[in-house]
Amino acid sequence: MTEPAQSACPRSAPLLVAASPLELGCRLALTGAAIPPIMVLCTVLAEGAVHRSVLTQAFAWLNSAMTAPGHRGLR
Repeated sequence: MTEPAQSACPRSAPLLVAASPLELGCRLALTGAAIPPIMVLCTVLAEGAVHRSVLTQAFAWLNSAMTAPGHRGLR
């Protein structure tokens, strides 16, 4: 009986950057906790930097910029 072929990306690939699943979980929690304040800061800065008549467009561009990396697989 033949063994199944090894995939190019093993299921434990995220553990290459962490020594244990617990460490990986802590790293993910820390990065997840940092993203919302950065998004709020960008929104506040945009609100102060652009004219009120184009504020909606500025928010649309910010939302596109914040979500685009996730759609390209760059998480």
